[in-house]
Amino acid sequence: MEKKIIYFVSLFVLIAILLITGCVQKIPQEQSTGQTPSTTSQQLIIKTGTSFGMCAGYCKEEITITSKKIVFHKSGWEEDLYPEITEEVPISNEQWTTLSGYVDFEKFNSLNDTIGCPDCADGGAEWIEIDNGKSIKKVTFEYGVSIAEIDNLILELRKIRKDVSSLSKN
Repeated sequence: MEKKIIYFVSLFVLIAILLITGCVQKIPQEQSTGQTPSTTSQQLIIKTGTSFGMCAGYCKEEITITSKKIVFHKSGWEEDLYPEITEEVPISNEQWTTLSGYVDFEKFNSLNDTIGCPDCADGGAEWIEIDNGKSIKKVTFEYGVSIAEIDNLILELRKIRKDVSSLSKN
């Protein structure tokens, strides 16, 4: 009888150990980019653009960037004279990795929705919108200015905008 009790206690302890160790899982840590573990760079959508209120011609530009492509739009205030132009180009893995690495949701979300006086005195407006799959945040600011918290992101987006804009036919 004593052997049966030892056997059942040993079996119970073994099962308990297996259950406990089988249920333990590593809790993911926040990535250094500020992305939460449930947000992957594949879900990320980054939009950026510029506009000038007192302008003739193509005064508005916008690009939408995903892990697969960049879509560029430009248009004017007078749609019949300046119809929308759209270009689509692939984005390299290296370019996407660099860009998405500059996205820090915590810093970006801490910014005001409007910074400075965008397009005051016809200085132009610039904006960035980030959709992380859970929320969307847009920040609009004066064209050409720096914002310390997201300066690397701004510089990379300006570079991409310039490169893609130069591919446009008009």
